[in-house]
Amino acid sequence: MRYYLILIAYISLAWTPCFAESDLIFGLPKSEVLYSNPEDSLKDNKPVRIEREAKKKKSWGLWLLSEKHLYYERASYYITLRKDDGTIVVKYPGINGPFILSESKKRLLACEISIHYEIENAILFDSLGNEIKKIPRTTYTCDCGKTDDCALFWLLYNVIENNKPVNAIRFIDANGDTIYEK
Repeated sequence: MRYYLILIAYISLAWTPCFAESDLIFGLPKSEVLYSNPEDSLKDNKPVRIEREAKKKKSWGLWLLSEKHLYYERASYYITLRKDDGTIVVKYPGINGPFILSESKKRLLACEISIHYEIENAILFDSLGNEIKKIPRTTYTCDCGKTDDCALFWLLYNVIENNKPVNAIRFIDANGDTIYEK
């Protein structure tokens, strides 16, 4: 009988809807569908869906909230740094993304990759949302990241020349200066 009651308690806990807390981030829904028909969003020039993700950045003592606005043929990111109570401390300008964060260097790199639009620069920001430097692209940017020690960011470029892919990589430091390029 005891095991039966434990099983009932477990099932009731497992089936208890937990939408109120787990599907909200700072009072905002984790995922929000604004248009059921993506073509309607195109006419209105508004996102089809918004996806939110929050991560605690312990060394900064703040939460990083990323809001990905998914449009018909593109995405934009809106990033804020917030206190535990949700108060916005820093608001970054909208970026095309993806973005890479280096907590130790207190930098955010907006890689600015798009297959639909030509974007001229990646952008490096400090932890206060100030633009440090625009990093001009050499060809199509296809990937970005940071080194394991978070000391450097990297941008991977790709282009087709004579029917063959040609890759180039650029490493930049926390000031946006090119350290190595090949």
